[in-house]
Amino acid sequence: MQSFELQEGPNARGLTTVKATLFVVGNILGAGLVAIPYGAKMASWLSIPMLIFIPIICCICGVFLAKSVSMTVASGDGRETSREPYPQLAMEAVGSKCRTFVIVVLYIAQIAACLVFLLLAGEILSKLIPLKIASVSSYNELRIWVSITVGILLPLNLLGSPKDFWGIALTATITSLITSALMVSCLGILSYHDVLQFQYPKLGAENVFASFGIIVFAFSGVGIFPTVQSDMKQPEKFQSVVIVGFTILSVVYAVIALMGYFVLGDSIGEDLLTTFTSFEIYHKVVPYRVFVTMSQVLILGHVMSAFVLQMNPVYHLAELFFKAPDKFCWQRCVIRFSMIFGMWILAIVIPNFGPTLSLVGGTVNGLLSIIFPIWFYFSLKRDFSIFMKIGFGTIFFIALVSIAGNAFVEIKNIVLVIQGKYKTV
Repeated sequence: MQSFELQEGPNARGLTTVKATLFVVGNILGAGLVAIPYGAKMASWLSIPMLIFIPIICCICGVFLAKSVSMTVASGDGRETSREPYPQLAMEAVGSKCRTFVIVVLYIAQIAACLVFLLLAGEILSKLIPLKIASVSSYNELRIWVSITVGILLPLNLLGSPKDFWGIALTATITSLITSALMVSCLGILSYHDVLQFQYPKLGAENVFASFGIIVFAFSGVGIFPTVQSDMKQPEKFQSVVIVGFTILSVVYAVIALMGYFVLGDSIGEDLLTTFTSFEIYHKVVPYRVFVTMSQVLILGHVMSAFVLQMNPVYHLAELFFKAPDKFCWQRCVIRFSMIFGMWILAIVIPNFGPTLSLVGGTVNGLLSIIFPIWFYFSLKRDFSIFMKIGFGTIFFIALVSIAGNAFVEIKNIVLVIQGKYKTV
């Protein structure tokens, strides 16, 4: 197998380890902040081991993925490594049919995640700047703000590969970390006020599958990992980037999820920030209202930045398929604007981000974050002890069952959303 060439080529001016870490954290930490407390609520006491083991498994799989890329994807002229490293890995590890399958899954995962971002941005804007038009329903108001968000995002989506806009990754990371601190502050304020009477929710099979999807979504985002790794000055150091990134993510998400669960219990909604605005204290305590508003503004900035990061690998795959030049050109504009328009249509049809987020996390991101990394690494390396084979075989099987269960539950919920019959737990 060829290895990365570090002295010459585009990687010589690529991302540093620090910048790559910003991409990992900025790409993953964001929308999961507002949703993971709801995931903890649905899984009840089982959310504690889930919040421990899912990030550990995702981190190990991220390291497997990095090792697999290092073994198979050569830097070449920069085109392959920056434009289709994940499908290229699938080709090297398994074969051409698997490459096609990974391309399809990657497309669905990234586009669906960005659909979640659009819906969340629309919901936040509808709370920050309500239209206050009696004839406009809440769903139509959400659709209006989603449309405005799409218009703002269009020019930002014409940038090239991750090394061309690492500043967006920095923005995404900073906004999400500040938002985390503000949300913890809001939960701390609520814990000292008798805001409501609540009960801790009961455990149910469907709720656990939905919770699995939300937590995996919160820790997913590895679709962009091979692209970031191939854009690094020293790609072999990406394994350390994954470990540091997931350590940061695990601490932040665990604090938010468990504080939300123990402070708010059954009152947690699909969007924690919207839940914050539903309490009477929001109108009476100024510091609390300021913290909530700042959180909304910052998470809005994050999801719009993350939209650009998440869609970048998909744009590159589409441009490679249509043989568009690897530079700014009219073909790039047509391809990217067409894809954004398609997501806008989906957001108009499915005006609820909760079931969509869980479905994306539990199915396609479950494949990209857990199933594929284990499969590819074991296909490439082959030399494993019987204990590793049994251990990761068990993880593989449990992940497949959870993915199937999540798909059943959330597809049913999305149908209910389209029919206007969906109700949160």
